[in-house]
Amino acid sequence: MRADLCKSDASATEFNTNCDLNSGSGCVLPPKGPGNFYPYFTQANVGGVCFWEFGNMRNGNTFGGDAQYGAVGPTTLGAFAGPIRSNPNC
Repeated sequence: MRADLCKSDASATEFNTNCDLNSGSGCVLPPKGPGNFYPYFTQANVGGVCFWEFGNMRNGNTFGGDAQYGAVGPTTLGAFAGPIRSNPNC
């Protein structure tokens, strides 16, 4: 039997933003605090060669940037979840 006297298993997002992990209310990306960013994928054409980049690069298709992470909701088990996206050509 477990007693939740102290909610020590809270996620960083829930802790920093008062995120409701069931409804998604108050859940924001990136969370407040140090760092204040989430790296995301970019597909870029550099010198005629297609590259996948990771880390807030804005020199190509960012696929919505932070929106890649999706949202928290009743079906995501407390995690940000986004749709599977197509892999377009550069």
